[in-house]
Amino acid sequence: MRITRILFLLVLLLAAGSSETFACTCGTGGPVTTPREIYIGALNYASAVFRGTVIGHEYRKGILKESMEAKKLNDPGFSYETMVTKFQVVEWWKTTSAPTIYIISNSTKNSDGTETFAGCDYRFAKGETYLVFADGAADALQVSECSKTMNTKVSWFSDVYEFIGPGKEPIRPVGN
Repeated sequence: MRITRILFLLVLLLAAGSSETFACTCGTGGPVTTPREIYIGALNYASAVFRGTVIGHEYRKGILKESMEAKKLNDPGFSYETMVTKFQVVEWWKTTSAPTIYIISNSTKNSDGTETFAGCDYRFAKGETYLVFADGAADALQVSECSKTMNTKVSWFSDVYEFIGPGKEPIRPVGN
């Protein structure tokens, strides 16, 4: 009984921390029979597809997040910044030939000292290279854990690369 109370208190303390987390549920995407169909479908469905290396993370003001805007209505002094990830594009399949792309996360750093993290956000590591399947407008691309985005170090990357074929090199500014 005492162990149960201790565990309950521990769970309460963890839940009362300064960060908010939102969960994610991924759908199956319908009847698919082969891995090839899964990735060809992801290529066709995504707004942007590219292979790129993470060169940094930064927080930016002015990216609207519905849940944060609701907080601002209740507290006019409240503000937040949204984390974005910057990629150096190695090759691309859809949307842009730019040498760099930014992916917007659902994670925020808030003026009250808290942070929010969405369970659906893909966690990109600086210096790592990814095959990214993103959704959204070219200036507001997002990726979730449910997308087919992957680190190129995973064992099945070469199979996926074979399924989708080679991409195109980004257009680099003259002198770079």
